[in-house]
Amino acid sequence: SFIPSCALAAGPPGRRCRIAHNCQLNCETFDTPASCNSWDTALVAVLVGILVSLKWKRKGSNRTFFCSPNIAGCGRMGPLFRSRDTSAVDGPFITRADDDVCELAMKIMRSSGKGQLRSVDKEDEPPLRKLEFGMVGETVVSAGPDPPVPHMINRGDNWFIPYRYDSSVVNEDLFRGEHARPELKARFGEGADGADRFFRLVFGYCAGNPEWQSSTENRVLRGALQDVVMPHALAVFGAEHSPEAAAASYVFSMYANVLLPGHIINLHLDVPEFSGLDRSKTPTWLLVVAHCSGLFDEHRVRNVTCVFYPKTSHGGALATYPAVHRPGAPGHKGGPAVVRCERGTVVCLDTDSHNHHSEQALPIGWRGIPANESEEKRATSNAMGDKWNPHPCPSLPAKASMSARPFNAALDGPPGPSTTGDADLLLDEGLQLSANQPISDRAGDSSDEWVWEVRDDETGKVVMRIPEQDLRFSISCKVHVFPTRGEADAYHGKERSAGSADQDDGGASQSAPLDADRVLRDLVADLQRRGRIAADRTWNTIPLTELAPVLVDTYVTPTNPTPEEVETLWGDFYSSGGTSSHG
Repeated sequence: SFIPSCALAAGPPGRRCRIAHNCQLNCETFDTPASCNSWDTALVAVLVGILVSLKWKRKGSNRTFFCSPNIAGCGRMGPLFRSRDTSAVDGPFITRADDDVCELAMKIMRSSGKGQLRSVDKEDEPPLRKLEFGMVGETVVSAGPDPPVPHMINRGDNWFIPYRYDSSVVNEDLFRGEHARPELKARFGEGADGADRFFRLVFGYCAGNPEWQSSTENRVLRGALQDVVMPHALAVFGAEHSPEAAAASYVFSMYANVLLPGHIINLHLDVPEFSGLDRSKTPTWLLVVAHCSGLFDEHRVRNVTCVFYPKTSHGGALATYPAVHRPGAPGHKGGPAVVRCERGTVVCLDTDSHNHHSEQALPIGWRGIPANESEEKRATSNAMGDKWNPHPCPSLPAKASMSARPFNAALDGPPGPSTTGDADLLLDEGLQLSANQPISDRAGDSSDEWVWEVRDDETGKVVMRIPEQDLRFSISCKVHVFPTRGEADAYHGKERSAGSADQDDGGASQSAPLDADRVLRDLVADLQRRGRIAADRTWNTIPLTELAPVLVDTYVTPTNPTPEEVETLWGDFYSSGGTSSHG
């Protein structure tokens, strides 16, 4: 049977949730009644929940929610996978990985070769990240220095709609534009585009094939994490009780993100996938539009993202918001959540449908309080704090990579050529080893005696040194969730076995594969019904650069959290002492 993730992660009953601050909002449970303050009672509740779940399934109930009282993470359980149901439960499942998995993950990242952990930039990474698809009007020729449409990317004389145009528009509106609220701009708008140039290490990817192409250590890590996340990934789509779904589903992508102090993860939806259509065949932002429109749900491939934190970090907490309200879809219950980056924490969520972002990654000791203001005075100001002092955004070379090495006293003393032994070392003013302290004064236990160096890939020079404890590490495992082997085989282009051809596998396997033309045609037709585009225009003659702003404004923008929702979520988190960055 499925054990709620909270039972795996928490301490004794009655303990306040320390992983997900807004656990009670997600799971609709509040203070633990006295009768619930025992593990015996919690176990009985689990068993009763399972029986109720199975009973409701026989009656055709859509989904059952379960939350063990007042325990960290508040896992849920639902009925067996329901055919043709591509909706997911609202809010994240939270579980934990043990120390061995955390140590293995950090070992692999520390031992990655120079040039492997690269900064995310505006360059193509084919086949899954590119700008050109041969679509009508996907470029605009302009001789001027400014893009004809905001946020466009320049390639010679051509301007392209950026990879994540949808996210660029969202973050400009909420956090960076002239109408953004000062407190939101201070928390999430610092550094503009450069704030999300964090570093990425790809462990492996299965391109339409469950076979994992990667090193032995990476395969071991994948297997360990798959064991941890699979019950909860299945539960996101209500399939945690299905042995067939467990056998057919698997981790298909795994990569690490490393954030320097000042970096941030912008508000966004992850890129969805449809039967026959992924980011190698159509722009990523257009896939997000297609999902938000609700017009192609029957073609959607069910993916779950499981974010694993192998090391505790200061700041960088992750916020998730309720699932997008697509046209015609029922309302979703539950509230948003903030999850701290604590060692071993794993967050499982349908990130294609839930907007999510992070606060700034921060170095140890960063208080965010102006020097001329006391903590007492700061504590009485607005919880979001328009007086919050953001950490400077790191200024990286055009092409940068980073790697780790053990602490070296000769190199890692106080900054300066006379003591570092490296006269060419450049330390960004905002990254002076966190409040101008030498690494030698900051090294903690043996696990922290590592230093990460950022190199300019064009010159080979080290431009920054950062102690490991000041970095934010996360590993994203993406899981394909298939309710049956038949649907998995159809996704992989295999013939169905005898006896399975008449099964109703639901979802994408029941319809002809999508293509980009079909998506654009249906979207334009819907825009015309809404009066957003003239009825006499044909879908394949409208330039993509003209369509993009209308598509994002019509389908994506309405799914964004409001400024009030963002302020309330983070304000509650900070005022409750949810992160040490607030003091």
